[in-house]
Amino acid sequence: MAEDLIELEPENTTYRRDLSISFNKLADLAREAGELETARGLVDRAVHIRRAVHRLETRREDVAVELAYTLYSSAQIAAAEARENAGQAERKEIMEVLTPFEDAGLLTARGHTLLMWAVEEDT
Repeated sequence: MAEDLIELEPENTTYRRDLSISFNKLADLAREAGELETARGLVDRAVHIRRAVHRLETRREDVAVELAYTLYSSAQIAAAEARENAGQAERKEIMEVLTPFEDAGLLTARGHTLLMWAVEEDT
């Protein structure tokens, strides 16, 4: 249903954000249950949606942090899957998305925590 609403109102990011939150929560539950393939599929859908919202609202810090959190979730699943270079691409994207807000002094505590995780893990 939310996907239908997105198609009807592509500029309304509320539907996209709600859907991505649902996919993220379901991915977390699947990861906790050891269903990594299901978790990967769900988090990939959430990342896709979050990227689309971020492209529409690049100046919103909260949207950037939401994308970063979803990328963090993706990296956690990659680590659980024991993939080579697990989470490296996600860390780089987190840094690209959040660094401008950090440089401008606009990053929230949650965003700062995600950015520091990405920076520490990348070095």
